[in-house]
Amino acid sequence: MLVGLLDLVMVALTLPVLAQAAGDDRTNRPPSIRATNPCDHVVSYFLFSYQGSRSEQGEWRIFDPSRGTDERFLSLTGGFGGVRWDTTFRSVFFRSGDSLYRVDWRLGAKPRLITRLPAGSGPWWFNPDSGCWQALRVMGQPEMGDPFYNRYGGELWQSTRDGGTWRRLRSDSLDLVDQDNDRWQWSDGSRLGSEAPVVTLDDLASEAWEGAWRGKTAFIDTSTITVTRDEGNGYDGEQWFFLGLQASPWRGIAFQPGGSGAPEHDWSGVVGPFYWVDHDRRSKTLVEGTDAGMMRSLVAEHCGLLLIPGVSGNPLVIDSSGHQVHSQPWNSEGAVWVRAPGAPIKIKKR
Repeated sequence: MLVGLLDLVMVALTLPVLAQAAGDDRTNRPPSIRATNPCDHVVSYFLFSYQGSRSEQGEWRIFDPSRGTDERFLSLTGGFGGVRWDTTFRSVFFRSGDSLYRVDWRLGAKPRLITRLPAGSGPWWFNPDSGCWQALRVMGQPEMGDPFYNRYGGELWQSTRDGGTWRRLRSDSLDLVDQDNDRWQWSDGSRLGSEAPVVTLDDLASEAWEGAWRGKTAFIDTSTITVTRDEGNGYDGEQWFFLGLQASPWRGIAFQPGGSGAPEHDWSGVVGPFYWVDHDRRSKTLVEGTDAGMMRSLVAEHCGLLLIPGVSGNPLVIDSSGHQVHSQPWNSEGAVWVRAPGAPIKIKKR
């Protein structure tokens, strides 16, 4: 009995997320939260068409774990690019082909055309200073040996307030300063212009990226299902890590970290596949849909449910017992947790 208590203390010291304190009663841990319980988040994802598919239109779908429903939000031939919500999550904006749309964030809403974007334009945004939409056209690509390899030609365009017409504001050299987020600046270091605050898909996806679970994991021996204090060999060995659920900390995901799969993007991730681990049962189960491969995302948790975005498609939602609640096929992408349509916004107290 003394040995068991010492083991529990070691786990509590190594992985705070696993227990509130060393004396926690494991029989009083929170029960598994099922998909039918109220949840203020939904999973937003996209299905893209492919050769031989029944429809040429891309679909934007919403999985609501509270209702157990998977419904089509929108369907368009041009797909959905640059998706972003306003900070109240009442409206969402996106590009489809050369058209820019706004739609209320609620099922049954119809998209409204804002404007037609200038031909060849890339990034676009709303400038609150001018009250107009702006778009950037990037031209040319430097040679590999060019000392200014990230320098391009560019044109900044701005619409009228009603979005009816566009005019060119500036033509000059551009520097690519953030490839991950498609961020640019003029070669003299000045900004392109002000942008209204929004919540992008990358903002939402980042809660599943490696930075989100940093400091919340512990080393685990997957042969004995034992969390240890051994520092292991990190990224260079065969060491496994454990990430426990907030809703049920003695259950979670065992994974192996990988080195940088895209050094130019400066991020590291995990190497699939990985396991669902239950410390009570001393068991591990291979998580379906996580084929071997390098991925930036691991998991993101809301309402006691884990969203596993996957390597490329195949998003999966499991509950705190490891049971599959929702899954999608290979032609799915961009799966993220997002505030449920109509859900109240919680204001953090300062």
